[in-house]
Amino acid sequence: MVVIADTTPLNHLVLIGCERLLHQLYARVLIPAQVLGELRAAKAPPMVRGFARRLPEWIEVHEVALPDDRALARLDAGEAAVIVLAQRLAADLAIIDETQGRREAASRNLVVTGTLTVLLIAAERDLIDFPPTVARLRQSGFRASTKLIERFLDRDRARRESRGA
Repeated sequence: MVVIADTTPLNHLVLIGCERLLHQLYARVLIPAQVLGELRAAKAPPMVRGFARRLPEWIEVHEVALPDDRALARLDAGEAAVIVLAQRLAADLAIIDETQGRREAASRNLVVTGTLTVLLIAAERDLIDFPPTVARLRQSGFRASTKLIERFLDRDRARRESRGA
């Protein structure tokens, strides 16, 4: 499975101590060099910069040349590079949180998911307890509407209830 991650999902997963979930769920994750640059940027949280300096072996960095493309030019470099790399490799999944990036990826027929879905899948596999993990995610500065987060919490609650938990 070819999975490519953008900066924001990696950033937040690192901040809540859940970056290993990507390895547990997908084995190997690819990132464009632009994403690595954003993770190492001075404005990135120190914990994220430290992670980016010592990437685990399951993360592969790929060089990506950005084409002259008006739609991609509206995105940040990391999102644009994720989309280009995902197209180039016919990726199975692109992990992007920002709405504009998700829309552009979907318009190019890429399968897109986000941090909340990654966490929900991890909860379904009993790798995490979803509600407290989402609480930590919100404390990390993760931006999503309350309505969206409540939908995910409801899905997790229904899953647990159906299992008799």
